[in-house]
Amino acid sequence: MTTNRAATPAPPEGLPVELPAVPLTWENAAERLVGTITVVEMQHYDAAGTFMRHDHVWGQVTSADQKNGIRIMVGGRTFAGKLMVLPAQLDSFTKPAPGRYRLRSTGEEIDDPHWFTTWTVTNPDEVKTKTPKPGKPPKTVDVKRKK
Repeated sequence: MTTNRAATPAPPEGLPVELPAVPLTWENAAERLVGTITVVEMQHYDAAGTFMRHDHVWGQVTSADQKNGIRIMVGGRTFAGKLMVLPAQLDSFTKPAPGRYRLRSTGEEIDDPHWFTTWTVTNPDEVKTKTPKPGKPPKTVDVKRKK
């Protein structure tokens, strides 16, 4: 399974995003991200490029650095207590407008999250009409930015 950053991150259900007053850079990433609540959207596609599903999680950023990526301690229903590690791509983070956001995949509502980030996950051994063969390890593919 490979994770690719989506070109234009959008908040769940297309809600408005505000431009941050100060751009997010590696010089200020730890200060601006650590301790904040972030909503992560994952758009899953099969090997043929067919959309399969959306997954949403939210959690608190625990660390952010260019070498190790962005680490999020996930909250909520599905993956609570799991550590999610995102690639070190700050341009995938956008500031949402204040408000309550309903996550489509879980039904959870998050009040005033600090950040949104959207990622494309390509499942190279999976096609929507077929399931992968048991015991076969997943293949890896290049991480590409979706345009």
